[in-house]
Amino acid sequence: TAEKEYITLPDHPSLPCQPVLSSGITDISLLQTETYNGWKKKYLETKKVTASMEEVLTKLREDLELYYKKLLMQLEAREIKMRPKNLANITDSKMRKQAVSDLRTLKTELAQKKKIIHLYNLN
Repeated sequence: TAEKEYITLPDHPSLPCQPVLSSGITDISLLQTETYNGWKKKYLETKKVTASMEEVLTKLREDLELYYKKLLMQLEAREIKMRPKNLANITDSKMRKQAVSDLRTLKTELAQKKKIIHLYNLN
């Protein structure tokens, strides 16, 4: 007539307290073996799934890289087609509009810098 005790295995909060005979060391070993076997089985199953998923991920990365390179080549080819055959075909008005736009941008930047310098000198 042995007394029953309750023990909890350390660092494994998911295991409930199990009744163990105080004289039954083999019961503890059996419980630890079952815990280990369950963990090992889950680990191996997860490892198989992970390996499979990594293969799929690698294949998808390769496909994405290939698609990206193909798309980039198409865009470059389109850009080359859009370029004029001769730079002389560019009209002066197009260049004039660009120059006016650049000048406006530069004047705005200069005005902002003058304001900053002015405020800095006031302090």
